Amino acid sequence: MIDKTRHVIRIVDDDAFIRESFCYLLEGEGWRTKAYASAEEFLEEDDVSVTGCIVLDVRMPGGMTGLELQQELLRCSCGLPLIFVSAHGNIEMAVRAVQNGACDFIPKPVDEEKLFAAIEKAVAKCEADYDARADRREQETRWNALTVREKEVASCLAQGMPNKVIAAKLGIANRTVQVYRASIYVKLGVRSPAEIANLIHQLG
Repeated sequence: MIDKTRHVIRIVDDDAFIRESFCYLLEGEGWRTKAYASAEEFLEEDDVSVTGCIVLDVRMPGGMTGLELQQELLRCSCGLPLIFVSAHGNIEMAVRAVQNGACDFIPKPVDEEKLFAAIEKAVAKCEADYDARADRREQETRWNALTVREKEVASCLAQGMPNKVIAAKLGIANRTVQVYRASIYVKLGVRSPAEIANLIHQLG
């Protein structure tokens, strides 16, 4: 179950009526919302570190379009999922938006149930991506806490080498390998060479 109070649904649309209507609908469903009249206003004011998603109009005359904002967010590696809405969209535009990572493309007038379902799906994706990034940062922190020698021993352990082989390979005593091995397990929070191998694989 998604905790709706943890997330913010951003409405980016040049139509004030649409912004107000979407905010009213979504807040009635328990979501927190924030509305922007333009892509430029969103870029200037929004805190993209807060999880949620963006409900975005494709065409916004007089400024950056929705598709242009999408490209800017991709360039900045912003992880917020996008849901496009448009009264003037076409298949080519929808395909382009989805190929660039949009979660959905909904025609105006927007069906409320479709919008609610799209937002639930987008926010669930955002939560999963956020958790994955947090896990990776934690793994990187743990790996970087190892000394250079501990990283060498950890890499050998990940390849399935026994202590004696590691000792011979690195030119150190078998007892020293055992000490390094114990320290590595504690620092990485693992219990086996297989878990070390998995961590190294995930870190690339």
